[in-house]
Amino acid sequence: MPDEKEKDVRVTDLLNEIDDSPEPETGEKSDSDAPPDPPKKKKRSLTRIILYVFLGFVALRVAVCLPGQRVHGPRDAHLLITTPPEFTYDGPGQIFYFGQNSQLKGSAVKFLAPFHSEILDQNREVIVFLPAGYEKLLEPLPLVIIFHGYLDQPLHMGATVIEAFEYAITIGQMPPSVLVFPDISLGGSPVDNPDTPLDDRLGSWAVNSNRGRYHDYVMEELLPWIYKNYPVREDPYGTALMGYSAGGHIALNLTMKHPNLAMSTVSIAGTIDTRYSINGFRRRPYNPAAYRPIEDDKPKRVVVQIPVTGKFTDEWAFWPVFNSDEQPGPVWREDKPVWERLRDENPMDMARDDKLDMTGHAFYLVAGQKDGFFYQHHIAPFSDLLVKRGAKVYPDNPIRPGGHTGFFVKKEAPDAAKWLGKRLREIELLANTSIAETETEAEPENVEPSDAVQQEPAAEAADAGDQDKPSLGAGSK
Repeated sequence: MPDEKEKDVRVTDLLNEIDDSPEPETGEKSDSDAPPDPPKKKKRSLTRIILYVFLGFVALRVAVCLPGQRVHGPRDAHLLITTPPEFTYDGPGQIFYFGQNSQLKGSAVKFLAPFHSEILDQNREVIVFLPAGYEKLLEPLPLVIIFHGYLDQPLHMGATVIEAFEYAITIGQMPPSVLVFPDISLGGSPVDNPDTPLDDRLGSWAVNSNRGRYHDYVMEELLPWIYKNYPVREDPYGTALMGYSAGGHIALNLTMKHPNLAMSTVSIAGTIDTRYSINGFRRRPYNPAAYRPIEDDKPKRVVVQIPVTGKFTDEWAFWPVFNSDEQPGPVWREDKPVWERLRDENPMDMARDDKLDMTGHAFYLVAGQKDGFFYQHHIAPFSDLLVKRGAKVYPDNPIRPGGHTGFFVKKEAPDAAKWLGKRLREIELLANTSIAETETEAEPENVEPSDAVQQEPAAEAADAGDQDKPSLGAGSK
């Protein structure tokens, strides 16, 4: 079995090799177009090559299924799980790490015991980044909570984006901010527990299910803990949510469930629509005439296809959590179809609700043009719905070069930090204007004219900031 340390890229980076286009129609060639038959010797050589490739494939499958890589839950779910990349941080900021991941190192990292969740009855990994000089700042800092992907751990995102965000802070693109990377996996640990029925490293989607109350963990334990222990803002104007892949789904889900939690949300290659289908197929380009939200359960419906490891299906992505009501549990007592459970937590379905008011919110949505999950095709219809609900959506060019990989996140992190920094400053101005207007309304009717005039410049500045819509290029640093 290969040494885990040799895996220097995230497993999801295998998606670079995905055939990201729909299956083409095949045509028949005429006999005249056919090449001449090769000599028998060449045929034997080709047979050997095919045999060696097949044996190598079998050896790989056997190697990854050895003890310590158990197969529980969806078939071969473990094949896309690896340890995070090594990340060494020596400052100038400070990282507080609550966990036991040996991949994180550095003189500016303080190692602490894992965060214990009473709600989940588990230890949870948490990474907290504080910018240089945070202890000297008198005002609370903006809070950015960043969620990892379905098969990832906090360090996957921390190692990918911390440097870009710190650089944006250093050059003044972003105000000094606190970044928090929570663990949203089922087990809260990079080590699988063989005594549980599922691979604990799979994602929880941060929903309350019969696997655990992960939404309540975030809202009722993690957030109060952050507010109590770190110098952060507790208002929606100073709070942002961000995520990659399933983490993007979590960021959008929490924003729409709790509009007063955060006014700024970033999704990089996010799972926006868990019921997306074009005539029943997930992996098809968006076509309004053929779009049909999924309303049936097909465990073998393909969500992504990867060389060597093969096809991964709805059963792999959604069944571990959204089919956990097969037996009555502490959260879900009734056994409902998986698609109905998905609908209840789906950002796209939430955005269809006419009662949803996203006025004042801003969303930054990007995805790779070669995203193997076809998440780039979720953005346009979702953006249209958000605008109808009063939100603003950025950037103008959401489909960027790249696939569904850690490399894509790393490439997009500088633009995301730049946009978020500008957004936090603009929304702070809006918040101050709103407070000033409220105070003005509370004044007696005989307000002096000079007092009223003093409010105008701030309001004009806020309007000007709204009109300056960022259009960020993928290559900015």
